[in-house]
Amino acid sequence: MSFIKKSSVYFISNIIASGVTIGSLPILTRHLSPSDYGVFVLFITFGQVCTGFLSLGLSTASYKYFFDYKEKIEDYKILNTTNIVMNFIIFIFFGFIVYFLSPWISSYFFDGEINIDLINLSYLCGCITYYNYYFFQLYIAQGKANYFSVFTILQSIIKLTLVLFFIYLFSFKYMALIYGFLISNLLILLGLVIFSKNLITNKFSIDYFIQSVKLSYPQIPTMIIGLLYSSFDRVMLNKMGGLHSVGQYSFGARFGSLIKVVNDSFANVFGPFFQSRNSENDINDANDIIDRFLFIAYSITLISISLILFAEEIVRLFTTPAYYPSMFVIPIYIFYHLFGILGILATNQLLKAEKLISEIPTAVISLSINILLNLVLIPIYGIIGAAIATAVSALINNLTLLYFGFKANPIRNFKPLKLINIYFIAIIFTGISYSLMAIDILWFNKILIKLSIISSIIFVFYKLDYLNRSKINHLFQLIRKY
Repeated sequence: MSFIKKSSVYFISNIIASGVTIGSLPILTRHLSPSDYGVFVLFITFGQVCTGFLSLGLSTASYKYFFDYKEKIEDYKILNTTNIVMNFIIFIFFGFIVYFLSPWISSYFFDGEINIDLINLSYLCGCITYYNYYFFQLYIAQGKANYFSVFTILQSIIKLTLVLFFIYLFSFKYMALIYGFLISNLLILLGLVIFSKNLITNKFSIDYFIQSVKLSYPQIPTMIIGLLYSSFDRVMLNKMGGLHSVGQYSFGARFGSLIKVVNDSFANVFGPFFQSRNSENDINDANDIIDRFLFIAYSITLISISLILFAEEIVRLFTTPAYYPSMFVIPIYIFYHLFGILGILATNQLLKAEKLISEIPTAVISLSINILLNLVLIPIYGIIGAAIATAVSALINNLTLLYFGFKANPIRNFKPLKLINIYFIAIIFTGISYSLMAIDILWFNKILIKLSIISSIIFVFYKLDYLNRSKINHLFQLIRKY
């Protein structure tokens, strides 16, 4: 399957899955309050933080070594099985610790908003979610875009069905979201394991575990920092503004994360291509990588600006007035993912060079800035302050990653000026978007203005020579080869 076809499969499946979730919001937001979503967000956060830290980054090792062991698949099966089993043993051991510490965790971190039972259930949910991610990564490595898509869409449909079932039959509130998420993840995990039997064996090797840890151990402090980075704002918002503000912020983040669908769709294909194609001394490899990366960057930026412009309409269409403040979070949060374009390239550079240790100073700097900005901005600007802190620290994080990426694995002829220009353009049109939110005019007129702005963006891209017929044709000729 070609580069563009694989990207399309990932993109369409993610769009459908997101569409199922977002399409249900007009119903769910009439039964569930921002506080209910606040509980759910904190529930998910705790489980993911714990298991992300305890996983030791073994999923990254299994992904990376798949390409190195393509010709020795039996050896890879042993390595992969070893990592799966070791993660399971670690999760079981620390599960007992979480059980005994759950009263203290509930009181100290969540002010009792997440009770003891939910703490334990959250840990279990985090373990299941981690293994889902682990096996999805294996599908990406194998290029099984169709399998990935089927399970992604199926998970979204099952989750929504279960949530509606618990709401209408049992009148559950936030527990409907929790049970729906937990059960759907468990069912999908069973399917993922069954269809991944070709990469699992009954053999185990401590040597392969040590090899995997040697590759992934630099990611351990990075993961700890990254998980704190992604959870600190929500915990702080809960302490200062309560569950209601957490819920509103999470909705802004959810809509802002629509751009992550696009990022992931391209990254899922770009990663395997880069790992199997990149050679420092091959000018053709370098040019092909640059062509694909810039295509990704332009596409993501154009879609991001479109979402930023229509943030107000999205929130008003899919939610109730209690959630309207989240519209001001969306444009800023989109930049969090927009800056992730840099990370798509940098992470693959570091992984190819096996220099993941460079992520440690990057993560330390990013977390320090994130915590400082949250402490300063949340008391003043609330959920908007949390979004600004997230976006700014993401920019610094990805710029630092890119620096280490090019130091470890240079790409000839790469020119960063075009990336700088598209970010500058995105910032300008974000300012326009906020201005339109503040203007009280007929909604139809706003939509016409925004459509004309998008047309002007395409024109600007054309005038700057980012888009033209010959480049697009050349790019697609290259893409058809892969």
